[in-house]
Amino acid sequence: MTERLIQDAQTAFLCVVDAEMLISIHGCSVAEARTVLGDDSSSHMSVDELNAFLALVYVREVKGGRNMELSSFWLPGMYDGICRAINTQTEMFRELNRRLDVILTQDRR
Repeated sequence: MTERLIQDAQTAFLCVVDAEMLISIHGCSVAEARTVLGDDSSSHMSVDELNAFLALVYVREVKGGRNMELSSFWLPGMYDGICRAINTQTEMFRELNRRLDVILTQDRR
């Protein structure tokens, strides 16, 4: 039954991360940026941009590309153009990825 309801990648992703979760993650990200970085830079990121970023991270993990550069998502022919709609956000995604990597891997250092 559930398989019939999931018709595309976005629907599948939204089964894992829903709108309420995105809003909560966005709020926490803005608060963390203000506290740790002393700036308001994350508040310029919309919930839709956060959704796109998390979807990229999710796809990268599913495809087994943990060590893959985020910029490779924009190469012609990669991931069936998954990044075409967010092409202008490349630099923001790199910065978010860098910050998350520091947070997620600091216990291993």
